[in-house]
Amino acid sequence: LIMGYIRVQGFNKALQTCRFMIKSGIEPNVSTYNALLSLFTEKGGKKGACLLFREMQRFGLSPDVYTYTSLINAYVKASDINKAEKIFSEMKKAGIEPSITTYNVLMSYY
Repeated sequence: LIMGYIRVQGFNKALQTCRFMIKSGIEPNVSTYNALLSLFTEKGGKKGACLLFREMQRFGLSPDVYTYTSLINAYVKASDINKAEKIFSEMKKAGIEPSITTYNVLMSYY
């Protein structure tokens, strides 16, 4: 359902659905958060992406390479390369291997 809203750019509806899931006792999974992070990134919302990332961790979910790449992309798009590089370092410390896409996102800043 969330992916459907995202596909038609129903950002607010996608976020509302996620919040409704949580209130109903249905915990979102990593894929749900990755989809929302991707949407925040497209909309230029580094603050929202960061909040979602923290919320995801509060639920005990482990970020994957896609999660980190989306968050890095949000900061690159906001021209905050220092924060993007910090997140990249955190990703590597967490044992997550960067993908080609991760490197491309970082290089897109330069």
